[in-house]
Amino acid sequence: MGGRQGRENRPPRLFFVSQGRTALINADGTGLRYLQFDVPNQATWQPADFFLRRHRVLFLSMEQRRDGPGRPFEEYYTQTPTHLWIYDLRFPAR
Repeated sequence: MGGRQGRENRPPRLFFVSQGRTALINADGTGLRYLQFDVPNQATWQPADFFLRRHRVLFLSMEQRRDGPGRPFEEYYTQTPTHLWIYDLRFPAR
């Protein structure tokens, strides 16, 4: 019950991606926070979906391309290691 009360008192927030970075901000424009991912060898991060209660997000990360630049996505994607991560918005990584 205490967890629900805390969420009710928190202002509405927006979750967005801009210029390749994922962020949270209160609906009134305060509290901007960019998510930090301290995981080595991950070149890109993108949110995939929210879990039911909306405080955990599924992210996809990709390592550096294995074939070098200039080839079509369809050719290099299967050679590039990808990973799925669960990020808890209540407890940001430091």
